[in-house]
Amino acid sequence: MFRSILRGFSILTVAVTLSAASATTAFAGDLSCQGFNIPTHTVKAGDNAKVYYAIRNLGSTNSGWFRNTVVLSTDTTLDATDTILKSFQDVVTAGATEYGNMDVRVPAGTAAGTWYLGLLLDVDNNYPETNETNNATGVDVIQIPGAGNPNVTVLATTVAKVDLLVTAVSAS
Repeated sequence: MFRSILRGFSILTVAVTLSAASATTAFAGDLSCQGFNIPTHTVKAGDNAKVYYAIRNLGSTNSGWFRNTVVLSTDTTLDATDTILKSFQDVVTAGATEYGNMDVRVPAGTAAGTWYLGLLLDVDNNYPETNETNNATGVDVIQIPGAGNPNVTVLATTVAKVDLLVTAVSAS
């Protein structure tokens, strides 16, 4: 029955070839962290830090939804091994910059010392980009103070010998 329906019709076959240039043009997006800042660089473990960020879409297509993470790292190289402090979704139109800020909590028990907070863009690779290498560029340094007085950092200590001479004694 199917053959009898098709009898009398011509079948047209169309071949489509995509070149690398046309595939790149179809997804000409590029997300980039244009700014990441922490105004307070000393944060106690267990406390919040306010972070400010700017995400720019350097490409010619709108991004659609993508997920970002703010991470805590022991170094300036941000990657999947860093501790995720917060995730959020965003959309950035072609050529535009999205500005935002948020509080992130430094985990209680984080060791004292120098740490880095950073922003990783499009962590699920939902948005095809011409340059994926600039998605982990937002980094700022924080200091986690140790136990004791959290607001004092001792840079150097010098003790000098002191002579004490009693010149008078009084009783009341």
